[in-house]
Amino acid sequence: MKANIQDIMFPVKQMPAKLGNKKDTGYKFIVREDTGQILSCMTDNYKLIDNSMIVEKSDNIISKQGGTIKEVQSFGRGARSIVKYEFDKHKITISNGDICTPEIVWANSYDGTVGLNIIAGAFRLVCTNGLVIGVVAEKYKNKHIIQNMELQDIEGVIEETIKKTK
Repeated sequence: MKANIQDIMFPVKQMPAKLGNKKDTGYKFIVREDTGQILSCMTDNYKLIDNSMIVEKSDNIISKQGGTIKEVQSFGRGARSIVKYEFDKHKITISNGDICTPEIVWANSYDGTVGLNIIAGAFRLVCTNGLVIGVVAEKYKNKHIIQNMELQDIEGVIEETIKKTK
């Protein structure tokens, strides 16, 4: 579903999943605080990365470099999000005479379908079935597990990505 950035910035929280009198089931619910809707049930190893944090850490860097939001998509009543930024002042040649505008795309989920994924480059839709061609300048993947969290460096990932797309 097409959305705007505010549609994916809702607050989320983690709540222990309890079964009767059993206090520790090893699971927790990821819940939208604004609606109370349960987005997923994850193991206790799941590390919540909320969309607000991603936007907060990346938006200033991207806008300083001339990037603007091109598209926001939300799926599963907010459980999955994709944000595309465009750098229309820059151009990349992806093939002979085929010039595209660089993009940074990040995807995040609260239901475990994707981790925090960032891809940058220049891409072109070539077919109505969704086939895309292009050049990938940088990729970053971070699973939502406690042992894999180095998100304080997301600014560095974005900065490196922007450098490679110029």
